[in-house]
Amino acid sequence: MAKIQGWCKDTGDWKNTTRDEGFCFGTTKGTYTSDDPHARLPDTNPKLWGNDKDCEWKAGDDIHVAIHVTQQHKGTHFVDFVPQNKEQLDGLPPCPGSKGPDGKVEPFTAVDKRIEDFKVCYQDNVNVADEQMEDWQRKTIRLHPAFAILKEQEATKSDEYQMKFYSADGPEAPTSDREYRIEYKFKLPDLKFDASKPAVFRWAWVCGFDVQCGCTPTKGSWMHPTVTPGDVCPAEDYVAFGMGEIFINCADIKSVSSGAATEKAEPKEDKPKRNLRNAVHI
Repeated sequence: MAKIQGWCKDTGDWKNTTRDEGFCFGTTKGTYTSDDPHARLPDTNPKLWGNDKDCEWKAGDDIHVAIHVTQQHKGTHFVDFVPQNKEQLDGLPPCPGSKGPDGKVEPFTAVDKRIEDFKVCYQDNVNVADEQMEDWQRKTIRLHPAFAILKEQEATKSDEYQMKFYSADGPEAPTSDREYRIEYKFKLPDLKFDASKPAVFRWAWVCGFDVQCGCTPTKGSWMHPTVTPGDVCPAEDYVAFGMGEIFINCADIKSVSSGAATEKAEPKEDKPKRNLRNAVHI
């Protein structure tokens, strides 16, 4: 629970840090994440990275997420959004484990309702930088349910998310739990984006813990309810005790527009993918 409510509050030196640095842990001012995954990863079929560099999205787009894992820390991952203004948070509930305005902690989602009961929600106190900020500026908005980084059961059966696991070097199912690739998609909700400002999206991997349902592995029943408040996980490898890391990959999108824009229909094979790509090296 400390990870969800405190994020990286008690790690590192947060003196003289900005809001941007607080959201994108470990980044350096004036630098950018490499847009060339081929520098360290093979360009292997199916090619998950895409080549769309216009960085202009709109609400309702299918956002394709690609992950290349090279080490295993279990836990769950999701994409969230750094709000551009306070109004984007209006009416949103707190995410499971986060505190609402009344100080009460939002209950975790039932294990068998991970997708069905998901609501776009806000995560509280994500940003612990010491820059003076209003409360809303420390929050992020989770855009889809948190899924397991290993042996995910629900999203792989979902027509909405269509998650697939591949080997590191081909289209076959992975035989390694340590190195493999993941692909899935989610529909970008309309959060009344301000198209005049850049938009920051983050892929977050919270190691060792199920931040959506708080599920408990069958072989780790001793963790319930102190560490893991939820029912039995859909698979044994969702959760692992002692994995304290949080990994963040940030994507700066030039512009995101709201509403159902009128556009000429594009053939499916020609329509560019909107990609978030993540290479997780440890």
